[in-house]
Amino acid sequence: MAEAVLARWLWDTTNPASPFWTAPLAGAVGSLDLRSIPQMSLAGGAPPGWGVFVYPAPVAIAGALALGNNLDANLSNASKTTIRTWLNLLSALTSNTLRDVLREILTDKADPTGLLRCKPLMPTLGGRLELHLGGFSLIQSEAFDPGHPHWPQVLAVLQNDYRRARAEYQALGLPDVPLKLLGGWMRQFGLSEHRVFIPPDLPDEGWLPPSTTIGDTFTDVAGTDLVNHTASGPNGGFAWAITLSSFAPDMEIHSTGATLTVADIGGYTRSRAQSDLASSNHYSQAAITTSVVGSDGGVTARSATAADTCYTYERKDSGTPWHRLAKVVAGVITELSTGNLNAPANGDTQRLEVNGSSLTGLINAVTRIGPFTDTSISSGTRAGLTARANGVERVTWDNFEAADLATGGGGFPTQMFNVRHRGHGLSRRR
Repeated sequence: MAEAVLARWLWDTTNPASPFWTAPLAGAVGSLDLRSIPQMSLAGGAPPGWGVFVYPAPVAIAGALALGNNLDANLSNASKTTIRTWLNLLSALTSNTLRDVLREILTDKADPTGLLRCKPLMPTLGGRLELHLGGFSLIQSEAFDPGHPHWPQVLAVLQNDYRRARAEYQALGLPDVPLKLLGGWMRQFGLSEHRVFIPPDLPDEGWLPPSTTIGDTFTDVAGTDLVNHTASGPNGGFAWAITLSSFAPDMEIHSTGATLTVADIGGYTRSRAQSDLASSNHYSQAAITTSVVGSDGGVTARSATAADTCYTYERKDSGTPWHRLAKVVAGVITELSTGNLNAPANGDTQRLEVNGSSLTGLINAVTRIGPFTDTSISSGTRAGLTARANGVERVTWDNFEAADLATGGGGFPTQMFNVRHRGHGLSRRR
């Protein structure tokens, strides 16, 4: 029977090229990260912050708080006080069961900025607040709309995300991207007014309807560095950026796709497509065209425009093949879930979906890991690839694609389609 514990994360340096935060003991079947953004951005040192970890049987972890195997059993007052103290909550917990306490931590007690505590739970495009915990599966699911008590927390996150996106994309000369975010949120929440998502101190610059698909078949001169890729055609034409490159590996165009240029032992790279989607609720996928023993890689989603921040879904064929969902915050990896998986086959399509606070990894359109909940990265409209070379072996990716997920509820009211033309010729929605 699954057992939950509140414990500190462990810094794993088994592979010095890509160390990461992980569960304090091997064998965890689920995790829920309750750290602030500054805590999860630290690379090593004294373990900062806490997580809930689920194991298939009771475990002994020094300095941990046992939470039991029954989500609906009442926690003791002493346990609730410990949770409040360890998580730096501003007020006492009012819930009693573990199921409801976890919900309270991620709603009422959360910090929309993520600077002091974990960020709030965000709704899916289907209009649900979902809380997944590996070992227990979906432990909370409720309908969500702007009338929900959690709306102020959600709105605060969206306003913060808009402020950040506006600053970043205006600096990049891409002012339309944050306006598409506004259009996407209007559609998601069924609102005919976009101004609610704009912080009061920022100007109203209109909105644009969201709908974006990007792709790359990596058709270019063999040997072209991915950062210089400018192939023309419907599935190419944008450059890539390397957000991480350890031991000097890079990616280049290969006869069958994109692959590493240097096969350094343990060399690891993350590459970001320099083209934006219209929403942070999207998928990222690519097909494996060459997979050999010892190579591993995957896809990324919610990638930041400059920082090395994203979610990843990776798989590896070495020893016992495995796959994992992870996140990267300011270059620091946290492993959220991992498990065994059949060795990858040439032609497999690997896909990562991020929807609200739910993450799902799929192989050939079949869910293989997740959904799992993580609230840390709520923004990011870019996607990309990861790869690692072990000796001379390396994985090759092709047919990269990313797109906004379809809205599951709400929809545009008809009055929202009135178009007013703006000064520089683009049609903006008001």
